[in-house]
Amino acid sequence: MVIEDTGCARPSRCDQRAGWVESCAYHAYVVASPNTRPSGVPYRWVNPDAPIVRCDAPLPNIPWKYGGVSKLPRLASAIMRGDERVLKRYATRSEIDWALILSLVNSGASFERVRACYIASRHPKHLDPSRRDFEKRLLAEYLRAKEQGDRADYIQAREMAERVKAWALSAEFPGTSPRTRETDRRVLLAHAERAMKAGKHEWHLSLRDVEQAAQVTRMTAHRAIRRLIKAGLLTRKRGFVGQYAQAYGWGEAVSSFALVHTLSTNACKGTSGETSYAAHPAFEHRGLGRHAGRIFASLVALGEATAKQLVALSGFSRPTVYRHLSAMLELQLVSYDPSRHIWGACPERLDDVARYLETQDIHAERRARIARERAKYRGQLARCRSERAEGVNPPPAR
Repeated sequence: MVIEDTGCARPSRCDQRAGWVESCAYHAYVVASPNTRPSGVPYRWVNPDAPIVRCDAPLPNIPWKYGGVSKLPRLASAIMRGDERVLKRYATRSEIDWALILSLVNSGASFERVRACYIASRHPKHLDPSRRDFEKRLLAEYLRAKEQGDRADYIQAREMAERVKAWALSAEFPGTSPRTRETDRRVLLAHAERAMKAGKHEWHLSLRDVEQAAQVTRMTAHRAIRRLIKAGLLTRKRGFVGQYAQAYGWGEAVSSFALVHTLSTNACKGTSGETSYAAHPAFEHRGLGRHAGRIFASLVALGEATAKQLVALSGFSRPTVYRHLSAMLELQLVSYDPSRHIWGACPERLDDVARYLETQDIHAERRARIARERAKYRGQLARCRSERAEGVNPPPAR
């Protein structure tokens, strides 16, 4: 029996004649008639007279396999929903196809997932799914994307960026100075994240991107990048062109630190969780500050810790750790057990603390301002193109 999904790329099904069964379980479900999709299109049985198999006991000799659901990359998601701002970057439909396939392959998607996403995508397609040679041509593009992703330089670039990120998140990261270490850490992490996504030893990043990723002001991002370049941690591949995207690479000093760095017991654990907690609005400059954010993230990573453990994990001095812990204790953001001298974190209080400190809207205001500036710049570029098409050659937009 087969359930036909008229609006889904891959229906859930089981075929008794072929001898295989597809089953979903554990936070998953199988849809069937008479359910309807959000668009209003109902599911229907292809063969309504087929028998329904019921089994109350575990089936023997069946190789059960868990199927994980991975999140779509941002580029692939934008192309699939037909975002005009993203589609305008590409001149032809084949370039859009290649961008979608490469983005999915870089995220580890299988050919079946690439095929399902391609068919479900709303972008103008170069390959026609109704043609007989569709799968053959799509497989050729998939293998070409896999070959590019398996290149030695691509793997080396991503591994290098991952080492730099691990080193920047560890207590061993010195920064350019003790006073600016936390800002340098955030800016270097923004570059590492972009290098990991690009898979290249050279990547493009604008001050607006650094400002949003590191959650600092534009002038702070500009000064931090200058410090990192002067310290040999970054290098600018091209001349300075202002606040727009520039090409960067790793400096000579990165190799001597990042390549020998290994995640040991004093290195930060749970890097993704740490960056998310440290990036909360409660730890903005007008709130508790970046140092408190790193200490709190280290405490969350450990679960419970003494001040000595937090000093080793965060890399701050003992007076700094005690000062910020005392401030967070007054706001009930952390707990303290005097009998064991143990500190604990209360992440559920972060939103309340941000509202109390009046920093809860800083992230949204920053994103809105950057979006307005980018829209204004796109309008300037569009006017320049139209004027040049008419024979006028105005000076570049500033």
